[in-house]
Amino acid sequence: MAVPDSQDPTFIDALNGYLAGKLLDVHVCLPGRLTSYDKAKQTGDVQVCVRRLVNDGTETAVFQTFPKLHDVPIDQLQSANFFASFPIASGDFVWVHFVEQSIDTWLDKGGGDVRDPVKRRFDLRDCYATLARNPTSPIAETESDSLVIGGKGGRPRAYFQDSLITLGSKSPGEFVALATKANTAISNILANLDTNYALIATGIVAGGGTYSPVTLGAQASVAATKVKAE
Repeated sequence: MAVPDSQDPTFIDALNGYLAGKLLDVHVCLPGRLTSYDKAKQTGDVQVCVRRLVNDGTETAVFQTFPKLHDVPIDQLQSANFFASFPIASGDFVWVHFVEQSIDTWLDKGGGDVRDPVKRRFDLRDCYATLARNPTSPIAETESDSLVIGGKGGRPRAYFQDSLITLGSKSPGEFVALATKANTAISNILANLDTNYALIATGIVAGGGTYSPVTLGAQASVAATKVKAE
């Protein structure tokens, strides 16, 4: 139960204490930390990171630790046909969200118009988690004028700027080559080589020597099969 505001409570104090006590069992959102993660099931065990102040039954205020939450679904961005995922591991911080009523049947059967007979509300057992910031080390590599996707601590990343997408760093020194232009340049080089070989052969034969023609072979395309750029 909640700690009363005074030792001689009025009716309003008692009513507020009663409501506060009832609200102790109503959970909305809490910070937590993964103690384990199952990649195949996309669930994890979560320890809530804060303790709540409650009365121990003798009018003494104590800090109570929340029980560990087991098999919590870990949400990542997704729609019917697309998703964006992050690597998740034990020790990652999460926000634990508690839903309005039981989700047991929905998790088991899914779909719409699911009828779950359990009557609990905002319960510790009905939750899911989303990834959260590390409170002691916020991301240092954010930009005010770019969307950044990548790893922390010097790992590769991509920068989406107003009129430019860059890879590796925000201002790399080189543009990537485009397949059509690269193939054209290679074809021109091969054609020039063929012409020069012919001239060389003519000169060798005219001088009384012999010449074995060089076959350069077909040009292989340098185009990627699943990535395009402009």
